[in-house]
Amino acid sequence: MKRGRWLVALFCALVLLVCGSALSVSSANAQTEGKSFTALDLYRTQKITAQTPKTFETTIQLSKSVTERGGIIIGNYAGTPNAFSMEIFSNGNPRLYHRVDNKEYNCVFTGVDIRGDSYVHLAITLDPSDYKARCYVDGVLKETKPLVVPSYTYTNTPVVGGDLRSGNGVYFKGKMKSVALYSDVRTLAEVKADKTAVDVNDDNLLLAYDLDNSGAATFEDKSKNGNDLKANVAWVDDVAPPENYAYSFMVIGDTQILADNYRVNSADKGFEKVYDYVVDNLDEKKVECVIGLGDITDKNNAVEWSLATSNFIRLDGEVNYTLVRGNHDGAGEFNGHLSTNTRYDEQIIEYYQEGSLLNVAHAFTAGQLDYLVLCLDYGPSDEVLEWAGRICEKYSKHNVIVTTHAYMFRDGTTLDDGDVYPPSKYGGVNDGDDIWEKFVKKHANIVMVLSGHDPCDDIVLRQEEGEKGNVISQMLIDPQGVDAATEGGLGLVSTFYFSEDGKTVTVDWYSVIKNKYFKSTNQFSFEVHTVEPAPKIQIEVEGNGKVTPSALTIGMENVSVKCSPASYHYVSKVELDGVDVTESLINGTLVIPAITENTSVKVTFSEKQKYTLSLLYDQSKGTVTPVSGVGLVNYAGKTLSFMVKAKSGYEIDSVTYDDKKVSVSSVGRVTVVSKEQDSVLLITFKSKGGEGNETPPPPPVNDNDGGSGCATVTPTGGDGTTGGGGLMIIGLLVIVSALLLTKKRIRQ
Repeated sequence: MKRGRWLVALFCALVLLVCGSALSVSSANAQTEGKSFTALDLYRTQKITAQTPKTFETTIQLSKSVTERGGIIIGNYAGTPNAFSMEIFSNGNPRLYHRVDNKEYNCVFTGVDIRGDSYVHLAITLDPSDYKARCYVDGVLKETKPLVVPSYTYTNTPVVGGDLRSGNGVYFKGKMKSVALYSDVRTLAEVKADKTAVDVNDDNLLLAYDLDNSGAATFEDKSKNGNDLKANVAWVDDVAPPENYAYSFMVIGDTQILADNYRVNSADKGFEKVYDYVVDNLDEKKVECVIGLGDITDKNNAVEWSLATSNFIRLDGEVNYTLVRGNHDGAGEFNGHLSTNTRYDEQIIEYYQEGSLLNVAHAFTAGQLDYLVLCLDYGPSDEVLEWAGRICEKYSKHNVIVTTHAYMFRDGTTLDDGDVYPPSKYGGVNDGDDIWEKFVKKHANIVMVLSGHDPCDDIVLRQEEGEKGNVISQMLIDPQGVDAATEGGLGLVSTFYFSEDGKTVTVDWYSVIKNKYFKSTNQFSFEVHTVEPAPKIQIEVEGNGKVTPSALTIGMENVSVKCSPASYHYVSKVELDGVDVTESLINGTLVIPAITENTSVKVTFSEKQKYTLSLLYDQSKGTVTPVSGVGLVNYAGKTLSFMVKAKSGYEIDSVTYDDKKVSVSSVGRVTVVSKEQDSVLLITFKSKGGEGNETPPPPPVNDNDGGSGCATVTPTGGDGTTGGGGLMIIGLLVIVSALLLTKKRIRQ
């Protein structure tokens, strides 16, 4: 070949090589560093492929030191009825797994070990024409096995380097350079070609990614389908709460792993740190309620319950908090430890069974709305659901939040008897789908359902319309999977930030152990279908007394307002929207019929009239000592007691109370009851039959202040009051008689 022709041929070859590379995905020979994964890495496709894959390909490297499961290459297993995965099983054996209608179809290529120091191209095909699964390594058929898999469709988007089970514990333990799925069964020749380059224009290519360890958040799909691979960022350093939120709730999912960690090692403070975070943020985050979702404990023993209740009591009197029992919590222990060690029952307004905390209701007001939290036991019975329905009707103007341990599944559906650990098969009665059908969907004022039980690394939200047209937000919040997969756990707390009208909720999920927010997708907002705010009673109190309404919300008929004056006070005036309705009181209670607008009640308490007691006696002949309840100024009806004692040579002559004779006990006690008027208690003494000295001359009298010659005494009454003007002690009975005739009144 002449030199010129050789150069032309070389140029054409280079052009073809360059053009050809534009139609391929880099191969195992490409000089890129493959991607590594951890349990917290979740690279997920954005769409579900239109067809179920028949060929699975990847370029990977896995060390010989990995003897346990090497991990998932691509899969969407989440415990759901339909799923698939390609993985490296133990001892480097490739595995193809399918789950169809909850039945498993499993193929492990035990004659193949892909482990080593170099990258290998691995391909597995599933051929429905001859029911065979074939495993290729670097373009060479290594093993064929029978495998029959019925046709199916799946609902979960696939994950590369792991799957959707909580904690992602079967993540890939090696490095990965590429992954691809095909809708057809690739031939040996096509598999060999794919080892070098994947044709991106192949109509059967479902998805294809070139991977590197750059930490990129997105990997472009090289197929025609635009199904990019995106990272769900595991940790977010800072998430600012929404501006101008009015109040918040904190939600604590299953804490069983944290409780068990403490049981094993009391130095593990993850459980305590959760409640440190809650208590420290009550004011700053304007927390109105703390909601627990069950499985408080793991082993249901005294150590774990002591840990739990010692933290619950930190909330007593500080904030509303609600709890439900999970399947790991014994009913007796739940009731016993909460009722004995906390003030939890003080918040409860309704019981399914008096004395039991398993099915109860709490009510409170936050922002513009009245809330009622219904706490239902694990797998509640039909009778409990019927009771819960009656409570919803009774409090029809409240926004009802239903909390129960087991209700939602990780795929966003209500938990049924085909899902993992349904209550109907494990110690309960009704599953999530039963609770929805029999109770939740029937009531217009149920706005939210919160549950745990099913481990999931994501906060799962499903919004569904009930029979009355209300949209019900149903959520699964259960961190136990990631707590179990992470040494010491994460200690996750979710905060719901509400707008003033309660219609917009912004959610975050925060690790109190890592001091970071967990997964970018767990920080989001949603809209709540709220019940319109009910008219309210505004209570105003003036004076000394207590006003207790049966409800602050109007809407229920005959709301009663009980008026309880303090001691020696009375209800002097009651106003309803500015109108005097005092005469409408019945036994101190005002009954307000159902009305449709806000209303105000003002109750005025006044002090009862006080009256002056004048105590008169000759102190030269005897003494009068107050015993109880004595004061110069007293309320009507108050019992007053005195001890009267004659001096040597004298004895008690008579005791009169406003001219009426009063008896004296054998020990000299005089007891009277104060009247609704100023009164005089007169005590006279006489000589004992010639004994004693002659009566001394009377002292001068001062009617105004008991001055010269008069004893001034200020006894202290049982109510702590003292009078002005002094206690008059008069020596001369004649003068006393004159005073009695005038009965000068001093009224205070």
